[in-house]
Amino acid sequence: MKLSARNAAAGLVAVLVVAAIVSFAGLASSPHDVDPVPTTVPTGAERAEVVRVIDGDTITVRLEGAGEGAQVVRLVGVDTPETVDPNRPVGCFGADASTFTHTELDGHTVYLEVDQVQGDTDKYGRLLRYVWIPGTDAAAPAELFNATLLEDGYGVAYRGDQDRKQAFDALEREAKDSRRGLWSACPAA
Repeated sequence: MKLSARNAAAGLVAVLVVAAIVSFAGLASSPHDVDPVPTTVPTGAERAEVVRVIDGDTITVRLEGAGEGAQVVRLVGVDTPETVDPNRPVGCFGADASTFTHTELDGHTVYLEVDQVQGDTDKYGRLLRYVWIPGTDAAAPAELFNATLLEDGYGVAYRGDQDRKQAFDALEREAKDSRRGLWSACPAA
């Protein structure tokens, strides 16, 4: 059976319309689309040396050029299970989160970025910062450690407002759906 030129043209138009709709649907943003976490240390981030890890989401640093004084830093946007609160038991997966933070940050140079929504300090006087681990060379991307904690299931996205809330919520959701870290180890998670 031969197709007429008219039927062939109509069929081609139909295929093109369907292809355009499918293509557009793939490009259209959904409510779940979020900006990806950057892979470069932002301009203006402060250089610091990690001198102590307190727990999974709190560290002590010495800021470059700030003399001998050390500052306590609370990582913005992530909450790891408690390990040092004298009024609460050690949380499920808390020791794992603390060990991971020790391994990744203790004694290393990091860069600290201020969150424009959270402000400079919390009610305890701790600096509120995103913590960046610089790439090892020009070809290696920097790592936003706060995001890594969420991505690997060491903590949950902080529920307050912050610059990267949508991206951090998505990382938590992905870790939970994949049952990484505390999402597989803790019954209540």
